[in-house]
Amino acid sequence: MRLLLIPISYLLGSIPFGWLIAKLAKGVDIRKIGSGATGATNTYRATGIRLALLAGVLDILKAAVPTLLAVKKWPKEQRLHILVASAAITGHTKSIFLGFHGGKAVSTTAGAAIALATGEKRLWSVIQVATSGAIGAFTGSRGIVSVTSLTGTALAAIYSGLLVLQGKLSKVYGLGVITAVAYIWLMHRENIQRLLRREEKSILGK
Repeated sequence: MRLLLIPISYLLGSIPFGWLIAKLAKGVDIRKIGSGATGATNTYRATGIRLALLAGVLDILKAAVPTLLAVKKWPKEQRLHILVASAAITGHTKSIFLGFHGGKAVSTTAGAAIALATGEKRLWSVIQVATSGAIGAFTGSRGIVSVTSLTGTALAAIYSGLLVLQGKLSKVYGLGVITAVAYIWLMHRENIQRLLRREEKSILGK
């Protein structure tokens, strides 16, 4: 059952909620607009804020649910927790239902982190640091979502590393956070290039 949860988590993560919502609500394939990603940000471009929020919540849940199951059923098996979380994140970015196309891992990583934090309380402080940094970055950049995501996740990685060095967070969870952040940055490589060229656009249209 434990090992079966990993492919199940991947399949759940692969459900392209943003793509489905945009297709059903507007008849739009969001892979052909904006960034081409299937996450909440591109869903917003296609459908507006309400449906984008729905897509974001569902993307959070599809990682949180299997990860929470692993944490609650096998509380001491931290490697399993990270594998299940990683499977959901990978499914979101490389969906088997969309030819291994997908989103950029931010919402699913958040969902996995929330689930992991139910078993490792120190992760709540990591989430708080990341959220505060993301809000500040969104405000400071006047709505550039990639800056928001990159800033929040970078702070999460740095703070997790510090907690590990201080012996306040397990190495397994700390490495899991840092690896997830590195993956998110990899998924944002085109955004980073546009930021360097000062071509990245604000979601607020400014």
